[in-house]
Amino acid sequence: MRSDARCHCHPARRVRDSHVASVGLLVLLLQLMPQTVSAQTPSTSLSTAQIASRSVPATVTVMTFDANGDTIGQGSGFLLDSFGVLVTNWHVLQGAVAAVVELPDGQQYEQVRFFSGDSLADIALLKISASGLPTLTPCDTEPEVGEPIVAIGSPLGFVGTVSVGIVSATRLEDGVSVFQISAPLSPGSSGGPVLDSEGCVVAVAAAYVKEAPHIGFATPVRYVTRLLDEPATERPLQEVFGAATSDNLGMGGDRVSTTDADGVDRYRAAAQRGESEAAYELGLRYAGGLGVPRDDVAAVAWFRRAAEQGVARAQYHLGAMYAVGLGVEQDDVEAARWIRMAAEQGLADAQHDLGMSYASGAGVAADPAEAVRWYREAAQQGHARAQFCLGAMYRIGRGVPRHDALAATWYRDAADQGLVEAQHNLGVMYALGEGVPHDLVQAYQWLYLAAGAESGDASASAASTLEELTQQMQPAQIAEAERRSAEWRRGANQ
Repeated sequence: MRSDARCHCHPARRVRDSHVASVGLLVLLLQLMPQTVSAQTPSTSLSTAQIASRSVPATVTVMTFDANGDTIGQGSGFLLDSFGVLVTNWHVLQGAVAAVVELPDGQQYEQVRFFSGDSLADIALLKISASGLPTLTPCDTEPEVGEPIVAIGSPLGFVGTVSVGIVSATRLEDGVSVFQISAPLSPGSSGGPVLDSEGCVVAVAAAYVKEAPHIGFATPVRYVTRLLDEPATERPLQEVFGAATSDNLGMGGDRVSTTDADGVDRYRAAAQRGESEAAYELGLRYAGGLGVPRDDVAAVAWFRRAAEQGVARAQYHLGAMYAVGLGVEQDDVEAARWIRMAAEQGLADAQHDLGMSYASGAGVAADPAEAVRWYREAAQQGHARAQFCLGAMYRIGRGVPRHDALAATWYRDAADQGLVEAQHNLGVMYALGEGVPHDLVQAYQWLYLAAGAESGDASASAASTLEELTQQMQPAQIAEAERRSAEWRRGANQ
């Protein structure tokens, strides 16, 4: 077992397993285990029973409520990462001010927030506060007409209902590609996963023809993965799907629906009167297709207007657009410039990303000491990925003198928030007795949590290390470590 921390910085890639509210512009993957572990992709077809057993635990039921607490409707969804980002249909949430997400085991989450979405594609990403949840993996390729598929959802409230069929056709509806499928869908199926014969998600169930139960429609999963690669900000459901107050936008207390053209027009009018927050809100709507057709160029224009008036979030999002080349030519220097403005105003996401820029030399001269400085600013605000990155810098002695005890302290802060990479690295440090006492039970506990998240290379590496560690432990020690892990998960999911 080697203790080796390496920093791989990839500009403008989304951290898909991150549990923080906003998206980082650069991905930092630091691992103590040197080996590369590939994602486990099935190479042969699975039976329907195998697909169901693997996938049903990661599906959810979404129940929506109005301002009076009365039920509006119910749909389905599925988990994308272990920290609670999930997919459903936009129309499932229409008019909702609150929602409850229920797992197949009956566990319910009442704190549900909007994460990202595309109203035209009928896709919404939601966020619940959780960790260690089972997940489904989006496919990299699309199915051909005639290929078999499996649909899972909660039609009429019957949780975990599985139906089979084929891709009957591909169609274009209002500029959005859809799959016509023969798997039966019913009210409440909307938002559930449609999987291929290898068990990865190819589409999101969206609609059906009432008079023809074997004619259904599903949105290709590429519309979901596109959202994962873009800047996002958590927001209350009411602001996106219900009626949001606009007192802070200079609109005289009018009620504004953020999903219709009239609401967008009101934001535009307020922005043109010089209201910086309205310009930022308008940028968000164009970037996400919220109530208007998605338009990255328009999003950049409105973000810029708000950013020039000093709105930190707008500066951060404008930097993100430059970093990934959305609506504007890709430019790392401009990205870093706008991110710095937001960082200097104290925005933790921006401070973390500016640290990433200095660590990788993207848009600025590489400077490990400056990277440490900005990581620390964000870490002290509780930013989990910044805590993890700061721990890594202490672990390898980059930008600061090597200090394993401080590395372990920052790893622990991030691990306690559920960050899988931090759990993995902290577990390895306990196994090696570096920076912390040699403690196999603690090592197993953190590695077990990381492995159970099933979230990328860190989880796979943790699972591999667990196998090695198990050979050194007594059954009673393993049982105690698993008990502690279960206790930690219960506390994290409350």
